[in-house]
Amino acid sequence: MSQETDRFPELIRWFSRNGTRVIVALSGGVDSAVVALAAKKAFGDNSIAITANYKTLSQEELSSAYVVAEEIGIRHKLIQYDEVANSDFAKNDQLR
Repeated sequence: MSQETDRFPELIRWFSRNGTRVIVALSGGVDSAVVALAAKKAFGDNSIAITANYKTLSQEELSSAYVVAEEIGIRHKLIQYDEVANSDFAKNDQLR
């Protein structure tokens, strides 16, 4: 087993020691999927995954988040976010 695989049960225990429910950000990528799975294992139905649907998010990324949530069996909510309305985002200067 790899070191990363060995640490997965540790992540579940960490969740269990630090609360009774959790909200996790789910992008559909591997990292957020692992965190969402650990949350689901630790809290069951007291866990929820949130994906921000923003204007620059690709349909592929959004679809991936839905697939991951379904495979894990975690509740999944989509929130709308308009990053273009954020003047700092729209400015896109060197301080981003």
